[in-house]
Amino acid sequence: MRSTLWTALTLSLTAITAQAQDDCCCYYRQPCPQVWTVSADAVALERSSPRHQVLLQNGTTVLADAHDLQPGFEVGPRMTLVRRTRYGWDMEFSFFQLDGWEASLQDAGGAGRSAVFGTATYPIASTDPFQGLYTSEFMNAEANVRIPIYEENVFQELSFLVGFRYANLKERFQANLLSSPATSVWETDAENRMYGLQIGADGLLTYQIGPMRIGGLAKAGVFYNRSKVANSSSLAGGSETLANEDPAFLGEVGLSLLLPVTKHLTVRGGYECMWLQTVALAPEQIPNSSLVGGNGQVNTHGDVFAHGAFVGLDLSF
Repeated sequence: MRSTLWTALTLSLTAITAQAQDDCCCYYRQPCPQVWTVSADAVALERSSPRHQVLLQNGTTVLADAHDLQPGFEVGPRMTLVRRTRYGWDMEFSFFQLDGWEASLQDAGGAGRSAVFGTATYPIASTDPFQGLYTSEFMNAEANVRIPIYEENVFQELSFLVGFRYANLKERFQANLLSSPATSVWETDAENRMYGLQIGADGLLTYQIGPMRIGGLAKAGVFYNRSKVANSSSLAGGSETLANEDPAFLGEVGLSLLLPVTKHLTVRGGYECMWLQTVALAPEQIPNSSLVGGNGQVNTHGDVFAHGAFVGLDLSF
């Protein structure tokens, strides 16, 4: 009985798979491609520093600047699921997260130092080392449709891409005095929630390097950005929570090399760049704060450029 059920189940799955292959329109005028593709990548990106903003000074001498906070590289996972429809279009769902960009700076101490917060300066005791901490997280989720286009002289496959994208950039800046005990003297939390439509293109070149294929991707969009900022300071003696709504730009380009290992498994790696414009970055909120007067504003003039490498696997079935 068990053997009969197993045989029936196997035949049913075979029939379903065959029907899916038959339903897949040979839009590329090639043998019908695989129906599902699951991709897993490890992405290592280095991001840019915030703009110049004096944090600590001695008279006219700058001792600490926000631009010196260099987050460097961070590695995060990216998962993608692609379903090829019977019309030859691809439906793509992707999730990516980086939650560990970190940077710090420190001044050992000395006489005549002042912390610069908002439009005011605050004297710092010579025995109190100054520390700045900066953390940043990025999360991205998107759903796209790829519509095939043909350029047989240059591209083996070329698709127009349109879809919905949600991105979240969350940051925190904290200034501490490393006396005994350590004291936080300024904190800023900034969050950007961006969502909207994007367009782009991706494809495979006809040129190959041995068995390896070359792929490319470009996509961009102007997104609605709901930004929120919270500032607080024990030196200034106050706190504020601000919100703003502005458009933001998010663009991405990349190149990849794909090496087929088996009919179903492909190894790939490459390089990609990402731009974010008109977003709220935590250190850049300090000049626009007004903890006492209540006239603070969200500064959305921040830009982020991130670039780096990725490596991953594609499993098709």
